[in-house]
Amino acid sequence: MIEFYERMVKLLAERQLVRSAHQTPLEFAYATNIPEAVALTKRYNSVRFGDAELSQDETAEIEDWLGRFSLKD
Repeated sequence: MIEFYERMVKLLAERQLVRSAHQTPLEFAYATNIPEAVALTKRYNSVRFGDAELSQDETAEIEDWLGRFSLKD
């Protein structure tokens, strides 16, 4: 699994948001109602299943979001 996506999944699980076996990653992201989770999952899909690589700006944005999300109560 792509590291940044795995981190997001763990952070969401800490908030009792866990993907069901029947959900795709993107279906799960939409079900969380967290726009950043959707954006991050779209990037995950493009890296995991496409030929895309993250730009430095995208990587920084993901790290910023994960950092802020991990600090929320």
